[in-house]
Amino acid sequence: MVTALLVLTSIWLFFASAKAHGRQLRLEREFEGHYSVEFGGKNHAWVEALWKAERFRFWGLTVVCEIGLLVVGVISHSASWKLGLVAIGWIPSLAFTVTGGLSLWRLLQAMKLRNRNASTAQSLRPNWVVNAMIGSAGWWVLVLILGVAAAFLS
Repeated sequence: MVTALLVLTSIWLFFASAKAHGRQLRLEREFEGHYSVEFGGKNHAWVEALWKAERFRFWGLTVVCEIGLLVVGVISHSASWKLGLVAIGWIPSLAFTVTGGLSLWRLLQAMKLRNRNASTAQSLRPNWVVNAMIGSAGWWVLVLILGVAAAFLS
């Protein structure tokens, strides 16, 4: 029963962290004035550059952590299904969380910079910042709860 709950929680953690990460990228993009995109199509150069850099950050972090886990597993001779769960689910979840957190940080820095320079301030929809932060807080709290639950169940 605990094993099934651990696997299920890990799956939820993966999807929640992916959703929170994607949300942060969308907010970062919208703050820069790019409200719609075409996935797999042609987009503004700023959006394409953001996505390219994000793919590098996400996959770079994921690969480095996977290699580190492989080395630890080989050295400690502790290959188990839990190690596989960490490799398959938790490391990508961690990478989504870290890169999503970096996206949130970049957004907050851009907001701070824009507030300092009122002459270049972009008009956002009313309550955009408040709604963006409340929604993000909800997703990141869910990621935190699921991460703690998965760690506790393991």
